[in-house]
Amino acid sequence: MICGNRDKTGFNVHYVRTDGYTEGAGYPIITVITERDELERYFDRNKEIYDFTSRATGYSGAATSFADAIREYPDEFFVEHYLVVLILEEGSGSIKHQVEHIEENGDIIIRRILPEIGTADMAEWSILIGLNHGFKPEQFHVLFEDIKSST
Repeated sequence: MICGNRDKTGFNVHYVRTDGYTEGAGYPIITVITERDELERYFDRNKEIYDFTSRATGYSGAATSFADAIREYPDEFFVEHYLVVLILEEGSGSIKHQVEHIEENGDIIIRRILPEIGTADMAEWSILIGLNHGFKPEQFHVLFEDIKSST
């Protein structure tokens, strides 16, 4: 295991609901961003497809948007770090995610937390993972581990 979530061993993760849809897209969509200008271009390219400005209530209960989240990644961040942006699509907005760890081969292990009763709304989630340049595999893959929620 290379790193865990922010609460365990320190990599930076934001979970933001960014509903939208790309016809024929293969989810999850993985994008690696290495500089602030590239992040701004990513935002501009995708803001008409995904809802980057709505302040939806996230996992922590705080209302945030993709636009709010990317403010935490100024030019200085990209000196020693880069971002992996994942877009996940779920058949229910009540499914939550937790990045568990990232393997040396680039496998991103995400726990999908499945409620006993889901909602019927489709949901896209953007997960922003800040990583140190010292760890940069050639490519990333997302692997899911499903668990049932007790609530």
